[in-house]
Amino acid sequence: MTNKNFLLLSLHVAALALPAREEVTREFSKTQPWTAGQTIVIEHRHGDIAIRAVPGTEIRYQAFVRVSAGDRSDAEAFANGITFDVTAASFRTRYPELRTKGFLERLMKPMNMGYSVRLEIQIPEKAPLDVRNAFGGVEVDAAQGGAWIHNDNGGVVLRRTTGTQRIETKFGRVRVDRNTGSVSVTNDNGGVSVFEVNGPVNVKTKFGEAEVGNATGDVDIVNSNGSVKVSDAGGRVTIATSFGGATVARVKGGLTIKNDNGSIEAARIGAEADLSTKFGPIKVNDVAGSLTARNDNGSIDAANVRGTARLTSKFGEIRGTDLAKEVWVLNDNGAIRLFAPGAAVTAQSKFGEIRIERTKGPVEARNDNGAIHISKLGGNGCEALRASTKFASIEVALPDSANYDVSATSRHGQVRSEFPNATRIGRGGCELTLNNDNGSIEIRRRAE
Repeated sequence: MTNKNFLLLSLHVAALALPAREEVTREFSKTQPWTAGQTIVIEHRHGDIAIRAVPGTEIRYQAFVRVSAGDRSDAEAFANGITFDVTAASFRTRYPELRTKGFLERLMKPMNMGYSVRLEIQIPEKAPLDVRNAFGGVEVDAAQGGAWIHNDNGGVVLRRTTGTQRIETKFGRVRVDRNTGSVSVTNDNGGVSVFEVNGPVNVKTKFGEAEVGNATGDVDIVNSNGSVKVSDAGGRVTIATSFGGATVARVKGGLTIKNDNGSIEAARIGAEADLSTKFGPIKVNDVAGSLTARNDNGSIDAANVRGTARLTSKFGEIRGTDLAKEVWVLNDNGAIRLFAPGAAVTAQSKFGEIRIERTKGPVEARNDNGAIHISKLGGNGCEALRASTKFASIEVALPDSANYDVSATSRHGQVRSEFPNATRIGRGGCELTLNNDNGSIEIRRRAE
């Protein structure tokens, strides 16, 4: 057999194996009166649901049936077997059971059935909704009575709605645009986007991005294996996620983020912030209240914090700029760099440099195996400076107006001072204690 004949035979066999499909369509419509206060209940599967709310007191149902099969009689029989139960304020789609053929009949004439029903429903704008669907999307536009939507395998979209919205779905994306009232979304495997909500927002999802923007109330998000974004929240924001970044901006209330394996970025927080993660950096800027930041294996970069700051990390650098009040910093295996702290500083590290520039308050710095550099601004107050390390140098820079009683000792290193009196600077009276086991100590003058 030639290659050409073999190819023709193969195409002929494929044509026999995949017969032409026959498609059948039909429509159903019905209008029902609605009584104020009635909840409209819709039970459907295998198709999309589109709901539009308008003024009035009538419910208008339209169903568009589409069935395809290898045999037209099979398609017609199945299409005609689809029924719709309509009562005062409820709608239910019923499908016939697929006819089972014998083995030889299935082999010679496969049923190869495909079907869907799209629902288009017009409801009174004040009517509450209870919608249940599977294997199809749900869209609701302009409804003002609140909704409970459960969808097993499909997306959900709400636009221009009012009332309490509760949404549950799987394997589909959820989007809410412009709702007056609270929004609660649970999505097992899909993304969630919620924008312009006059009320609180609660989101739970997995394996998809969660994003909330312009919500006037509190925002609470739990995401397993996905990123989180929140912007312009009028209340408190609480986030728990893993294996994805968390980004938050412009929050009027407090902020709490717990991230197991991902980055954290936060800016313009109107109250306190509590941030923790592993294996990802933390970057935070402009916090009106106190800041607590913990990172097991990553860096911390904090700036413009007007409350107290507690920063803890391992295996990553800690940086702080313009921290207005007391600062506590602990780093097991990384550097600490603070610029212009406004009050007392307590810093402890191992195997990383501690550098504190232009400090205004007292300093307590301890380092097991790293250098310490402290630069002090001038002032009339007495701010004690204490620093100790091993196997690295200590350097302190002081203005000429400083007044310290100096105690500087090193077991195996030199002690040098640019001031004329090694034990007293200026009038003295303020504590300067520097201890080093195996490194040098240097006290330098710095310009005012």
